[in-house]
Amino acid sequence: MGYDFVPHEIRMQIADHILDWSDHKAFRQADSSLYRLLTNRKSVRAQFKLVETGWAREAVDRCMLSVTSGQGVFAFLSGEIRGVGWRHALSPSKPVPLLPTRAHRLGDQAQAERSELFSGDETALDAWNAFVHRNDSFAILRRMLAPDAVLLGFPYKLSRTQTELYQAGLKDFYRRYWEYARSYGENREWLALARDISVTCNEKATQYVFAKLKDTMGPSFKYSAFYNALHYYHSIELYWALLWLGELNWMKGPEEIEAIRRRADDVLLELEMVVKLWLYFNNSS
Repeated sequence: MGYDFVPHEIRMQIADHILDWSDHKAFRQADSSLYRLLTNRKSVRAQFKLVETGWAREAVDRCMLSVTSGQGVFAFLSGEIRGVGWRHALSPSKPVPLLPTRAHRLGDQAQAERSELFSGDETALDAWNAFVHRNDSFAILRRMLAPDAVLLGFPYKLSRTQTELYQAGLKDFYRRYWEYARSYGENREWLALARDISVTCNEKATQYVFAKLKDTMGPSFKYSAFYNALHYYHSIELYWALLWLGELNWMKGPEEIEAIRRRADDVLLELEMVVKLWLYFNNSS
């Protein structure tokens, strides 16, 4: 027996009381009307409007871009957390994006029915599809940042070889830094460039992100596998920045210096987003 024999009003009330997006969507899709109930936009948008506002929406958008490009902390975590569905079966170190495309997400028949419901309004249809897609992604993020999520590489630590290379790169960075300082110390352009490079390669940058949230972080996060994983991720990013800088003439490559600085800014912003999402999902803020 399906849901066809349950009065429409009762089905709607049941759906409106299922607070988890994945369960809510599964219940609505189990109805024989194939997404017709899901397209009751007013009630669904009101119930799941968080993902369309502020930092949460930006975090979801960044997550989708990160996983699709294979770069960034969300791509790193998606390849490390068991059960998320983004880890490549043949190449464990390379996550692949499995966020559903529109055709995969809706199906031809459902797409046709939904197009009829929107009466040819492509703008409204695209907005609705984006809303559903972001909520799908938000549900995956919730699973990914669950406190009981299993991180396949835990405990994370740099190998001896990585540590030696990292220390060598850091030493070489400071050696070059002081060589440039002696040569260009009176140059205002150099001083501005040096400040950017220092911020970019500041080993305490991750600590700064976490320090801003230390009052709300609590021991549940500070001693979690995620805290360990994020520090590891940051160490790897810093290592690559040092290698990149080691190949540049700092006074003749301002564009690449700027690219490194932008990458560092993105890394810190994404780390802060992950912390905020973890605290939000796990009621620690």
